Amino acid sequence: MTALRKRQSSQSEEQRLRTALAVGLFADGIISLAKAAELAGRSRYEFSQYLHGLGFAAYEHDIDDLESDVAAMGRA
Repeated sequence: MTALRKRQSSQSEEQRLRTALAVGLFADGIISLAKAAELAGRSRYEFSQYLHGLGFAAYEHDIDDLESDVAAMGRA
């Protein structure tokens, strides 16, 4: 393996590890979506799509959020 291929392999392994760490920290509620995306080296949109592909919800909404959204729509 050439030095360039070793470096590329090392970089891709680092990227995979950073992404896995970001997913774990986000899933445990330790860091925000924005921080997790930054750690993973992705945009928030890309990271939320990645989470979706893994079966995670990037955003948790509860009944209070729904009621607030419905009320706001009625005022618009």
